[in-house]
Amino acid sequence: NFDSNTLSIDASNNRVGIGTAAPSAPLHIVKDSDDVDASTGALRVGNATDVSSYVSIGYDDTTDVGFIQSIDEGVEYKKLLLNPLGGNVGIGTAAPDKSLHILGAGARIKIDGSSGDPGIDFAENDTDRFSIYWDATNDRLAFRDYGTADRMLIAETGDVTFTGDLIMADGKGIDFSAMTSPADS
Repeated sequence: NFDSNTLSIDASNNRVGIGTAAPSAPLHIVKDSDDVDASTGALRVGNATDVSSYVSIGYDDTTDVGFIQSIDEGVEYKKLLLNPLGGNVGIGTAAPDKSLHILGAGARIKIDGSSGDPGIDFAENDTDRFSIYWDATNDRLAFRDYGTADRMLIAETGDVTFTGDLIMADGKGIDFSAMTSPADS
C-alpha cells in the first residue's frame, strides 16, 4: 500500500488497486466520476503527442451509470469506434450475429434528435441510398430515396401518402396517378 491507497499491490492474488486498498480484480480502479464531465473518469487512455485527446471511462454513482467518452478536452467530443476492423457488437447478448445485435425483453432503439429531423440513413459502399426519418416540421414519418424526394409519408393522424405506384407481391399494382382523391369528388 503506497500513499494511503493511491496504489495497492495484493501480491498473493496478483492484483493491483488504484484508489483502493482491497483490489478485487487484476486491475481495480476506484474514483468518483461525473458522467457530464469526461475529465473525471477513473481511467484515461490517451495520445502521447496530444495529451488533451483521450478516452475516459468512469462510473457516476449519483446517476448510477457507467460511461465511455472520447474527447479532445477543451475543444470537442470526438468519435468513438467499436470494432473498427470488424466483428459484431452485442447489447444484452454474448453472441451477436449481426453488426449490431440488441437482445432483451421489449428491445427497442430510440433515436431522439435535439434538433433537425432524426432518422436512419442506409448506404451502400459509403453512398447514401435511402433514409427513414421523422419530419419534425410536418409531424410525419418520411421514407426518402436519396437524390429524389419523399416516397412515402405517414402522418401522426394515420394518413399515408405515396409518390409513385403501389405494387403488390404478385406484380400487380395500383396506378395512383389515374385516380382522383376523395376531396376531388
